[in-house]
Amino acid sequence: MVVTFLASVGFLVFFLGSIIGVIMSTPFAIGGENFSTAVASALLPQIMGYLAVFLAAAVTLAALGLATFVLELGSHFRAAKVLNSVWFRRAAVARIVALVLVLVFVAVVLALAVAEPGALMGAAVVGGNFLLLLLPVIVLMLLANIFSAIAFFTANIP
Repeated sequence: MVVTFLASVGFLVFFLGSIIGVIMSTPFAIGGENFSTAVASALLPQIMGYLAVFLAAAVTLAALGLATFVLELGSHFRAAKVLNSVWFRRAAVARIVALVLVLVFVAVVLALAVAEPGALMGAAVVGGNFLLLLLPVIVLMLLANIFSAIAFFTANIP
């Protein structure tokens, strides 16, 4: 669930970064200041077509992630009630907290992107402290999976 959500956000950020780069570099590649509006109007439908496809894919991934999350939570809370298992409830709560942390992570990333435009480029993202923000989410999701496994293997199914 969280992976699907992060994939959709990453997909959207990657797309926006790449499409903005293409739009901004096109005038320089074909003549700099002499970039005519006729060329721009010829390229715009193609660029907008790519934008529509990538945006549709990102929205589909986000909707799939949300639906998976809701169904997963529902199944965990129902199993906790039916089987009287506190571990299923703990797993569901851990997933909720992980989702809140993912939303905080996305807000921090967007705020960082707006405040400092070059901050999300290059090795600083991969090798720096940036990815350490995801560590609590990873730990919580591992705990949620461990709680689910404990609940499954200790369940007294009638």
